[in-house]
Amino acid sequence: MNEKQKIYGLIEFSQELLCAADSLGCSVDIELANYTATLTLPFLPNWDSNEKDPLNKCLIGPKPADKWKRGDEIIFWGKPTSYPNGNSYVNYTLLEFSIDSTIIDAATQAIYSSFPAWLNLFEKYVMLLTKQHTRNQIYGADGHARLELLLDDANKLKYISSKTSNSIQLIIDQEDVSLHYAQFVEASKLSSKLLKPRLEYQLLLDAYIARRNHDFRKVIIEGASALEVCLTTRIQEEFDSQGIKFGKKLLDKFRMLSGRFELVRVLGIELPDKDYNTIIINPRNDVVHRASYPDRKTTELFINEVESLMNLFTPQLYEI
Repeated sequence: MNEKQKIYGLIEFSQELLCAADSLGCSVDIELANYTATLTLPFLPNWDSNEKDPLNKCLIGPKPADKWKRGDEIIFWGKPTSYPNGNSYVNYTLLEFSIDSTIIDAATQAIYSSFPAWLNLFEKYVMLLTKQHTRNQIYGADGHARLELLLDDANKLKYISSKTSNSIQLIIDQEDVSLHYAQFVEASKLSSKLLKPRLEYQLLLDAYIARRNHDFRKVIIEGASALEVCLTTRIQEEFDSQGIKFGKKLLDKFRMLSGRFELVRVLGIELPDKDYNTIIINPRNDVVHRASYPDRKTTELFINEVESLMNLFTPQLYEI
């Protein structure tokens, strides 16, 4: 039987990951290039019961990486942002593979190649599940996150190089949108399976990015498109449920977003008792037909209601 060797990976995300205490120190299995790895978040500091300066203590790296250094300094895994609840910004996470020693070179290059696609999906699902990184943004250099692979060779770490770009972008959110353990598991699972977000959620991601960039007009446009897709999907499910054979004609008659709302009511699909004309339809029409620029309050009410209706009618985030 061929000998297995440990390969460690350090992931530096393109945007710091805001994690809740219940996810810190936890591990999940992921898959990259058909190789299974354990992904582990760093731990909270060892706070005393009467900690004097808790937010100046750094996160502790997962074992066996808790003593790893860059130069003379211990790796900065991240830092708590609140005490005592333990919400923390995470700078690095640890990957751990066990790979046949005869295929180390081919395996690690395949892992490097597959990492951008996994990361792209993981960060999208984190955004959809938590809503973090969807508001204010402090811009840095453009680019991708970084993966560094290290070979454990007789307890000596050797760096495995790759032509992966390296840059950092810092995002600041104004709400508690920390990544909890269940969300960490879900984002890891969906991205490892390479399941793409369904169309309405891709459009919602575009709305989030627009909100982050203060482009409130685009938030309304993309959010309205996301909701129209969502309502159409729910309506088509109702056609099937009621055995309606002329559904396409109804969709052609009840066009656009306002028509979809009307058709939902015609079909007897239950809607929350809210003034959707004021919250959804009028802001959308003002933007599309009058080239208006909505304010932040209008935009927040709009996107919150879009999220609520999508959670109600098409809660599954991914395509089958």
